[in-house]
Amino acid sequence: MDHPAPKGETRHLTQVYTVSLGLGQFTGPTDALLYTANQGGTIVLRDVLLNGATATEISCTVYMRSGTQQIQLARVLLKDSVPFHLELRQVVPLGAELHFNISGTDTAWVALTGYHLQ
Repeated sequence: MDHPAPKGETRHLTQVYTVSLGLGQFTGPTDALLYTANQGGTIVLRDVLLNGATATEISCTVYMRSGTQQIQLARVLLKDSVPFHLELRQVVPLGAELHFNISGTDTAWVALTGYHLQ
């Protein structure tokens, strides 16, 4: 519930900004860097959207690399040009990278969106 500030006072709230963290069309085999968390505030990965361009099966992976750790966020076998949507709340640490990997020689689209909390 939102409560107004008392008369004569101002409240400063953290603002949430939805941002595109990565967007692209890639033909495999490739491993693409989509985003590097290099700004202040907290970055939260919210949506992973994938879609294949052909009716064949396409193996796609979205992962985060932070320091020496690599965390798989989504591994999907796209079929028949059916889109895939994953909704999550993954904090992306400062310096971490978001990657997209596609195997084979097919083409797929990827879009990553999230929040920039300041």
